[in-house]
Amino acid sequence: MRRKKAKSLSWRKWLVIGAAMLVVALLLTYRLDSLPGNGLSAPELRAAQHSRSWHAVVDNPLFLPVTGLQRVLDIVTPFTLVTTLRLTSVIFGLGTFSLVAYVLMKWYGPRTAIFGCLTVATSAWFLHVARSGGVEIAYFAAFPLLLASHVWLDRTEHPSRVLPVWLVAMGVLLYIPGLVWFVVLNAIWQRQSIQDALDDWYELWPRLGLAFVGVFLLIPLVWGVFQNPILHYSATWMGLPTAWPGIMSILHSASQSLLFVSLWTPSNPALWLAHLPVLDVFLSMMLVAGIYFYVLHRSANRSKLLLASFGLGVVLVAIQGVVTRSLLVPLLYLVAAGGIAYILHLWLRIFPRNPLARTLGIGLVLLALVISSAYSLRQYFIAWPHHPDTAQAFHAGSRLGKNSDDSLLY
Repeated sequence: MRRKKAKSLSWRKWLVIGAAMLVVALLLTYRLDSLPGNGLSAPELRAAQHSRSWHAVVDNPLFLPVTGLQRVLDIVTPFTLVTTLRLTSVIFGLGTFSLVAYVLMKWYGPRTAIFGCLTVATSAWFLHVARSGGVEIAYFAAFPLLLASHVWLDRTEHPSRVLPVWLVAMGVLLYIPGLVWFVVLNAIWQRQSIQDALDDWYELWPRLGLAFVGVFLLIPLVWGVFQNPILHYSATWMGLPTAWPGIMSILHSASQSLLFVSLWTPSNPALWLAHLPVLDVFLSMMLVAGIYFYVLHRSANRSKLLLASFGLGVVLVAIQGVVTRSLLVPLLYLVAAGGIAYILHLWLRIFPRNPLARTLGIGLVLLALVISSAYSLRQYFIAWPHHPDTAQAFHAGSRLGKNSDDSLLY
């Protein structure tokens, strides 16, 4: 009986996962080639230039995971340029959603993972970057990949089996400008887990194989040093500006990186609607609850990791290099999900045996999330495409494409 029940639960789990992935795939592919219009934005055109040939991709390997897949899809699919570019982000978006679901499950459990996945899948920012043909999705996917590999290596009973996957994940992140700092931070943070994994490989050949994988992953990155001006290339790779802004400009950019969460977002019509904040009122409240929860548990490794990652991300955005605010957004959703888990924990602790009260509390949270999701979907699919600034941004991108060259890339 126990085996049959466990098998039944396993099928239900995979059914839910499959249904969730299908819904997200439908959201990400709906009118992909014509929303908001038939043209390309300026970031999409720059990505198109970057992936127009294998020579261009290899000579400038920054954002290689995205531009490389764009090039592959352009070769093997019959789709238009618009669809090919955006389909690449869709694929990365589906992968990012899976990573977020994994982290939410490991951190907060199934119920909060479902609530958090609903929030992420229908969030306007996720839909923007996962349906855009630029490279913005690379920054949105960065922290989910970093945290998922971090959690897996820390919690597995066989770290030696996970270490090669962890190494590949870190190698992929190295191709995203500015992420080298987070790879170094994560390697220092997990040095004990890495050492435990290496201790399991007491023979020489497995260690040599791992070293070979690491060197192989770095070959395109090193090749880019010889194909580009080394100072510009190195600064871009590290996420540093080629011309440093003044201190007041840095402080202003840092304040914008905090205000965009729930108050005001700088204008970027190719990616966002007007000056609306990233989080609505409900999610902003859950973010505050999540921050409070992590302050209460500030000595925990997870709290320290989130604080260090967010602080470093704000610094990289503030110095106005190539790192964008999309790097920070997944952390906001993860902490807001923690706030939801904390609020439900408090409510269920008050009513531990009252099924009506438990159902009421969970139902109210779910209702608020549904309203929040409907607001985000309406913002992206209805309000943003019909905004005059959006049409102008994509029209400006079309003009840029006529006279653009590689100097415009990143």
